[in-house]
Amino acid sequence: VVKLALAVAQLLGLQMELAELDRQAQLVTKAELDALHAQINPHFLFNTLNTIITYTRTDPDTARKLLIRLAAFFRQTLKRHGHFNTLREEIEYVNTYLILEKARFREKLKIQRNIDPALLDIQVPVLTLQPLVENALYHGIKISRRKGFIRVTGAEQSGHIVLEVVDDGS
Repeated sequence: VVKLALAVAQLLGLQMELAELDRQAQLVTKAELDALHAQINPHFLFNTLNTIITYTRTDPDTARKLLIRLAAFFRQTLKRHGHFNTLREEIEYVNTYLILEKARFREKLKIQRNIDPALLDIQVPVLTLQPLVENALYHGIKISRRKGFIRVTGAEQSGHIVLEVVDDGS
């Protein structure tokens, strides 16, 4: 009976250790998502505001529309509760971001989107696509002297959801 009690105690101790490791892994994942959420690039805000200022002189109607888009962008950022959104919400967020950047880069930037509509209601981590699009823009298109494109695609492949951001820049 004593050996059985010791074996059960060891088993319970092992289970408690595994549960604690799982809890710690979940906390790390939550912290990583919180850090990503906080990474909205301040340069994006300043560059967008400078673009809008330029438009106030030459095209006030466009400047007004861009200000509305910028407000929507930050509204979307601030309304996020939890760590998951639908892919539809992530795409809307990326579209707003790209509209603001398109105003800045004008004809230098072409955007292609091809998202399977069947995927729009799936849950994805918050800020799944926007940091990738921003990276493609800044490290692919911005530093290039020629026109470029960013393509955002989403499809199901072999039972997995595959989201891809591709640029043709350097």
